[in-house]
Amino acid sequence: MNGLMIDLNSASGVPFHRQIVEEVARRVRAGELQPDAPLPDTRDLAADLIVSLATVRQAYSVLEALGIAAKGPGGALVVADHADRASREKAMDETCAVLAEAVARARSLRATEALLEGPDAEHLVESADLERLAREVELASGVQSRLLPERDPELAGWDVSGLTIPCREIGGDLFDYVPCPDGRIALAIADVTGKGVPAALLVSTLHTALHLLLCENLPLNEVMGRANRQFHLSTPENRFAGLFVARLDPASGTLESVNAGQDPPVIVCGSGDVRVLRKGGVLVGLFPDFEYEVEVSRLEPGDMFAAFTDGITETRSPWGEEFGTGRLVKHLESRREAAAREVARSLVEAAETFSGGAHASDDRTVLICRREVAEV
Repeated sequence: MNGLMIDLNSASGVPFHRQIVEEVARRVRAGELQPDAPLPDTRDLAADLIVSLATVRQAYSVLEALGIAAKGPGGALVVADHADRASREKAMDETCAVLAEAVARARSLRATEALLEGPDAEHLVESADLERLAREVELASGVQSRLLPERDPELAGWDVSGLTIPCREIGGDLFDYVPCPDGRIALAIADVTGKGVPAALLVSTLHTALHLLLCENLPLNEVMGRANRQFHLSTPENRFAGLFVARLDPASGTLESVNAGQDPPVIVCGSGDVRVLRKGGVLVGLFPDFEYEVEVSRLEPGDMFAAFTDGITETRSPWGEEFGTGRLVKHLESRREAAAREVARSLVEAAETFSGGAHASDDRTVLICRREVAEV
């Protein structure tokens, strides 16, 4: 077995050099390949995989061009310092391309809205066209899932976890954790207007912009301002996004945040108080030159921060009553000492139970951050 544990699939239709690139990128994202880890010698890998030396060299050239690999001491190729970010950006670019192709094909078939909204789409186009479009949507869904965090961040004294449940094959919600150069961590949650493939394309674009901007360590209001301008320029006039972005300093518990039209996150304090984070500004994409406001909070030991999309709060019971923020806060208060992952999952389940098990009409996304109480 080769050093990268790669099993090439000759029946997939994907060139071997691309399969090598994909496997290295996947292992980098999963944390299995750390910066400065040496990649196998090209001749050794070619012999292990039973492929030509040119194939391996081509794969390594692509990895180097993407910033996933770099020349190490003596000229050998190693995993680059910022390979994880480069790998995620690669996945984001692929997602945008795949989703764009699916949207373009759907529009050419005049079936985008019918496929996503109506029950009679099969009467508009040939079944073969619908099957091909369904395969593209399935592929886009798989690629998009790679943009979500593969694991929760490990922060001493903190418990952070998120969960998103799309109401369709592809979602228009986003949550993410982005390590910052200064040791802080950014927490983000977003909800793009619309559903299905078009919304997923837009949320992928927003996701890419956030990663690039947050890694530059810009002031948070400038991050939001630039993301807003980019989103406005790259999307139709009737498409917007609710977006909440925060930077957490794990050492002090300071939380800087900007809320751009998102459902206001809440902080359920160990003391019993509840704070709502409203400061920020309008929806992303609404006004390209809007100046956002930063809010500064502090999480004390025992406090829980929760961000969520309106797919939770606007869930309706069989009698038409909304789940609402009040029920959400009570649910959080009753689980203040539970693990963040359990809190996120139980909140989504509570909304589903409240609806009587009805099919969700919107994506449901939750992001929980707890500051743990130090053991005596």
